[in-house]
Amino acid sequence: MDDSSFAKKYKLHERQTASYWLAILAFLESSVFLLPVDVIYIPMLLARPQKAYKYAFIATVFSVLGALLGWFIGAFAYKTIALPVLEFYDKTAYFEHLRSISNIKLIILFLITSGLVHLPPIKLVNILAGLIHVNLPLFFILNLSARALRLYGLAWLVTTYGNRFKEFLRPYLQPFFIKEVRFRLISGTVFLLSFAVVFASFYLQYGAGFIPCKLCYVERYLFIASLFVSGFLLLLDFLWPKAKLLKYVASWSLTIFLISNVLVSIYHAGVERHWWAGPKSCTAQATLFAHNSKDLLQALGQPHRAACDIAAGHFLHLPFTAWSFIFSLILVLFSTQLFGCFRADKSCPDLQ
Repeated sequence: MDDSSFAKKYKLHERQTASYWLAILAFLESSVFLLPVDVIYIPMLLARPQKAYKYAFIATVFSVLGALLGWFIGAFAYKTIALPVLEFYDKTAYFEHLRSISNIKLIILFLITSGLVHLPPIKLVNILAGLIHVNLPLFFILNLSARALRLYGLAWLVTTYGNRFKEFLRPYLQPFFIKEVRFRLISGTVFLLSFAVVFASFYLQYGAGFIPCKLCYVERYLFIASLFVSGFLLLLDFLWPKAKLLKYVASWSLTIFLISNVLVSIYHAGVERHWWAGPKSCTAQATLFAHNSKDLLQALGQPHRAACDIAAGHFLHLPFTAWSFIFSLILVLFSTQLFGCFRADKSCPDLQ
């Protein structure tokens, strides 16, 4: 199998809009966005190594432009733009710590290390450089040098060793592209991830002492639903593999549960950050104060729950609601891959 047929078989082809998304993500990563550009850049390099240096040029140019935006945000819009962004990522305390220890020599070091290995996160360094008014030409040169070295270095590695890497991965990737095996792998992955999230939620409540709010319970119930449905799909595929219609309906149910959880986690995150009002019975004020004896009796009769508009806890500087959103989104991406086995070809059974 030659490289072109391998790329086609494993869907390593480039979408027409991939270059635009690369530019957008490279631009936003350097100023306000959480995800690094690597999540799209490296797969694009592997898919089209002959265009590696073109992609490196696009990513470098737009990353530096995004860095300049970050500098101007720090210099002229810290309170209006930078501070809300830092609060959203729960990085305010970390940023203030960097600010308290920073001097021009340390900022130069940060610009190099963040450009090369994302330590500290590049958007924080760019905003900080603007906030303390690092010399703009120096800032531009350091950003350009570090980002170009990283991105062009990755392009060189892929063009030099990419074929060997694909050949090495081929036997490990093969099962994912056999539809009968892929269905079990995907449903099993969703089952295990859902189990891990549900287990973590019970541990946080009963082991670590974090009290969930009403919206936390809703998210937990949706994860439990995805756990049971994915387990049912996995069991069904072993016991009755030709029950395609039943598997199709269950796959849709699983996807709907997970999409609902994505929406609930977004709503919950907005309530925590006071972007919009949450359930009246789940606010900090309603939780702490009873307005009359009826409210007090009703509160005493209900299990103790935390307020929805106060973050229950954090892990790796992200609130639990953010982790719920991340895992829900990952599981949605997995669940939608289940529908690939229902295409009309010889590797899938007909509807029963």
